[in-house]
Amino acid sequence: MSQLDTTSSGTSAEVKRWWPDVAAASLGAIMAMLFVVAITIASELSSSLMSSLKSMTGHHWISKGLLSLGVFLAITIIAHPILSRRHPKDLTIWGIAVTATALLGAVVIILFFVGHYLTG
Repeated sequence: MSQLDTTSSGTSAEVKRWWPDVAAASLGAIMAMLFVVAITIASELSSSLMSSLKSMTGHHWISKGLLSLGVFLAITIIAHPILSRRHPKDLTIWGIAVTATALLGAVVIILFFVGHYLTG
């Protein structure tokens, strides 16, 4: 069956097959990005959090990376069975959401560090 073949609901068989995987991984990626933004700002404002992150692995960015991987995996695994029971939607929205989250997260971190630098 080709990707263009559709079921009676008008949704392609490929979209039905991959939708829960893509949606769950996208949600996991979005939550991991939000986590990185939040923990980056929080650790810059809290020396005890920064010290805790450093003591976990030797460097705060390695700890943030491992923790964000944990967030990604946990959300993806938890979301997959929930999303598998839902009717497949267009996958494009997930791509847009992931891209928008990455861009917004980058802007927030840049603005934070510029403001942090300018104020002292």
